[in-house]
Amino acid sequence: MKFKITNYQKLEKDELYAMLALRQKVFIVEQSCHYLDIDDYDQVNRHVMLLVDDELIGYARIIAPGNHFNEASFGRFLIAKEHRGQGLADKLIQTVLEDIKKQHGDVAIRIEAQDYLTSFYKKYGFVPISEPYDLDGISHIAMLKTQTQK
Repeated sequence: MKFKITNYQKLEKDELYAMLALRQKVFIVEQSCHYLDIDDYDQVNRHVMLLVDDELIGYARIIAPGNHFNEASFGRFLIAKEHRGQGLADKLIQTVLEDIKKQHGDVAIRIEAQDYLTSFYKKYGFVPISEPYDLDGISHIAMLKTQTQK
């Protein structure tokens, strides 16, 4: 298992293809969520890839402060279905949070979490800041992690 963190300009064509294919597999097909995944955030933000034997099995996109929210953010957070339940999401979020700190310092982080994952994100210091709302047919909740929250 290894992580690769890079920006769009340094993505290899096969990495980009694998990233987009996995996002479609999880969010559009598995979760039956019909939305436009290609949203112009990929080109200006960082990509965290979790690889096992050179196969992409986990992914998250880190969004710099000011690119979507005033705070830093991340999204498209996923583990491939056949690899869930092994603690890989914990390793992925730790890597994401470390990279945000390395790139941007102790900034606040705002996310739009799928509602059923609220308790997962709470383990990492995120607190709900909204009521649940519909986003592309799936219940989400806005969450915030401030500098002082672990």
